[in-house]
Amino acid sequence: MYRLRLLDFSVFVILDGVFTNLLAVSPREVVDVLQDGAAVIGASSMGALRAVDCGPAGAAGHGRVYRMFRRRLLTSEDEVAVMFRPEAPYPALSQSLVNMRFALRRACRSGLLDRTEAEAMVQAAELLPYERRDWTTVAESARVRLSRSQLASLKSCDVKREDALACCRWAARQLRVGAIVAAPRQDRSRPFETISKDRERTWDPLDGMDPGTILPAFFEWLWLSGQSDAIADAGGLSAALRHGHISEFVQNVDLQAPSAELGALLMRFTAFSRSRLLAEELHLSGSPRDFARARVEIACAHNAHGWEDLIDRTGPRSALARKLRGYKRDRARIFALTRSVLFRHPASGNATLPVWQRSRNVRQPAEGH
Repeated sequence: MYRLRLLDFSVFVILDGVFTNLLAVSPREVVDVLQDGAAVIGASSMGALRAVDCGPAGAAGHGRVYRMFRRRLLTSEDEVAVMFRPEAPYPALSQSLVNMRFALRRACRSGLLDRTEAEAMVQAAELLPYERRDWTTVAESARVRLSRSQLASLKSCDVKREDALACCRWAARQLRVGAIVAAPRQDRSRPFETISKDRERTWDPLDGMDPGTILPAFFEWLWLSGQSDAIADAGGLSAALRHGHISEFVQNVDLQAPSAELGALLMRFTAFSRSRLLAEELHLSGSPRDFARARVEIACAHNAHGWEDLIDRTGPRSALARKLRGYKRDRARIFALTRSVLFRHPASGNATLPVWQRSRNVRQPAEGH
């Protein structure tokens, strides 16, 4: 895409691509070309994947495969992978999993197969590597006997091909009416290699935070999280931590050029700080299970026999005990954040159904982006 963009091509339609032994079109390449003013449309196979990956950057998608990936009904690149012969026109030697899902759905709707047989074949196809997926092997693995008419009907379904043709026709219509907006290169003297250099960021364990303002909070987090032993005792850092001497710690630590151990801890601290703020914004409080997990984690980090033992060591009514209870509350909130937000399942209430069944209830929008 870089080469073609340098040659002033402004509209790109991505349908398929090669991987494993050759480099596929990367999302970074698509984003760079989009930011340079070109239009990118994806469909069918790898094009659908890249359209979903780069949708926030302006990539457009088309077709049923694209819509299923966009809605997270499909999530794996394995869905569109096939074996093929390298000689043009690249005949496929296996069936893609997404083609099998659509073919089996059509077969169920038309009464050609019953639901139990279709489910068994989908499950068998999911367990096979993409190189071995063909209708005969899948039917044998699922112990389903297919007649000649059934096999011919299943083989006739090629949703990837249908999406590719529909996308090309749609893009041609949009170009004729001027609906696709693309711009020629404005800076023809600048190659994409220099753009990638401008994009790179140096390693920053502080993640943009001001080192002068985070030192006290970082010092407190190191003690509360039980990380004092993780710092090599260079310059008296771990000794200052163990004795709670923040002035000595501030004098000896250099956040601008931290050691490897200290840099790793800084990254963990910045992740903790941002997660805590996000949990507060979402008004998450943590479940009893989250609090129990936090108590165990903190006690183990301090080599205590349990939470009560740790509190007894510091004094139940001491300032350190109050800070430990606050840190426990923060950890419980972050556990709740991780469970309920960051790893929330995106599917709807019918998530327990196989993908080919879930997609039956999804109303397909009109053709077009």
